[in-house]
Amino acid sequence: MKKVIITLIVLLISVVVFSENALIDSLQAEVEKNTGTNKVIALNLLSKAYWEINPQKTLEYGNRALNLAKELDYKRGEAEAINNIGGAYYYLNDFEMAVEYFVQSLELRKKIGEKADIVIALNNLGIVNESMNDYNQALYFYLESLKLEEKIGNKLGIAGSLNNIGIVYKNLSNFNKALEYFLRSLRIYEETKNLPGQAATLDNIGMIFRNLTNYEKALEYH
Repeated sequence: MKKVIITLIVLLISVVVFSENALIDSLQAEVEKNTGTNKVIALNLLSKAYWEINPQKTLEYGNRALNLAKELDYKRGEAEAINNIGGAYYYLNDFEMAVEYFVQSLELRKKIGEKADIVIALNNLGIVNESMNDYNQALYFYLESLKLEEKIGNKLGIAGSLNNIGIVYKNLSNFNKALEYFLRSLRIYEETKNLPGQAATLDNIGMIFRNLTNYEKALEYH
């Protein structure tokens, strides 16, 4: 049985690696054949594809996208390139540089006014501040993200923001507040019949009841 499991894991890893390589090859072809703003978009997609697997490559393609976007005065492409550079620094564990670039991206996206892009920038700042254990700052960005998601009316975005806020309150040991946000998130995932969201949130609620030493409730939700 162990041999079968190991074989399956190896096969799954091989499929993931193959998929990543195929995506990167495809995006590199797009970079070569496109010009103008389409080239900026392709460079940004390629830069993003390297975030976790090779942050140095993210920096290389992100800076190429940034320079071309500036030449073309393509502000949305510029903001995306800055965001990708911030992502590279995040995965290089240089959180201060990541914050610097994510803030730049947020400021530019606010000027452009595309709410969905602003939400991404706010969430990235929330994530990096969480990684720095600056939970109050992370909470600020997640609450700002929630306000915008509510304006847009993006139910899954609202549920995700509620979950992020709940996790921060859990890290601040404010378990009752965390529970409040997780339950609100769960209601939205149930309304939208989003099963992965429901499963993750039920686990989060179980974790909170465990912290409150209500093990019977924790077991129920887990």
